[in-house]
Amino acid sequence: MAFELLKDVAAFLWERKAWWLLPLFILLIIVGALVLLAQSSVISAFIYPLL
Repeated sequence: MAFELLKDVAAFLWERKAWWLLPLFILLIIVGALVLLAQSSVISAFIYPLL
């Protein structure tokens, strides 16, 4: 399901020529991954200072 969303976003960017949005989506994915790691991991002690 997540891959379908990424595929739809890529199709939107390709069709609308909105390549300036690509860094925003990449940043959102990175921040989301950090939040997920910070919730349930031993790595959380190292991630909290970053957020």
